[in-house]
Amino acid sequence: MAGGKLISTGVEFPDATTQTTSGLPLTGGTMTGALTTTGFTSTGIDDNATSTAITIDASEMVQISRSDSNHTTAFTSPHLRLAQSDASTDTTGFVGVTYAASNVDGYGWSAGAVRSTGGNSDFVYKRHIADQVGTEIARFTGTGLCFNGDTAAANALDDYETGTYTPTWGGTFVVGNATTNTATYVKVGDMVTVSFELVFGSTTAITGTAATISMPFTNSTRNAYGIGNYLDTGTTHYVARFELQANVAYAYLHQLVTNATYSQASNVSTNTPMTWTTGDTIKGTITYKAA
Repeated sequence: MAGGKLISTGVEFPDATTQTTSGLPLTGGTMTGALTTTGFTSTGIDDNATSTAITIDASEMVQISRSDSNHTTAFTSPHLRLAQSDASTDTTGFVGVTYAASNVDGYGWSAGAVRSTGGNSDFVYKRHIADQVGTEIARFTGTGLCFNGDTAAANALDDYETGTYTPTWGGTFVVGNATTNTATYVKVGDMVTVSFELVFGSTTAITGTAATISMPFTNSTRNAYGIGNYLDTGTTHYVARFELQANVAYAYLHQLVTNATYSQASNVSTNTPMTWTTGDTIKGTITYKAA
């Protein structure tokens, strides 16, 4: 620091860059006491070697910046990597972050990877209420999402989706120029709920006793049944039953007939439960377990 002053343990050097005979040498040596500098002010922490890759501003906001990455390189080139200090050890442990919700320890959330030998880890969320250990709320495993400390693969939620599709009406059903033909579904794990509606056009017809409607997923090994409504041009309602047999992705259309002692289903056909014509409507819902 040419022309500056270096003050250390009361010794002042007029030019620290040329001082070689007394006080601190240019290399080596030991300094004791406080080091005082003048003319330098820092409002945060920065790493100029990587263009302020890590910064803490005056409001104590921490920012980690780097060039863009994407999900295909996120593990090898992340913005932040948390790792166990002994990288040579592959064993159990926890690598994560704690989110304090109080100025008293033991309140907030923690989240992170539960390490295991071989790297077959789970990712866990815990809630802490006056508790350092915390209560597990959710866990992502290799088989899906588990809740409340459960880790059984059979109980893991491995899928959730919603969607719409245009049903295929088959067998003896002729869609023709139906004015409405829509369906929606919700799949939670392997349980599927489907709702559908069709409004007859002038060329829509049922020509026999084997009319069917397609499902978005193949059924499991057990038959499933749904309920609905056949509406005769806005005047008369008939109870509809839909039968989804095992290992198929379509349901048969039935009419549910009730007398004084029992209920039974009969196949829908050209004149059952009514003579089908323009404006007639089929509506239904069916829930089943996907294969």
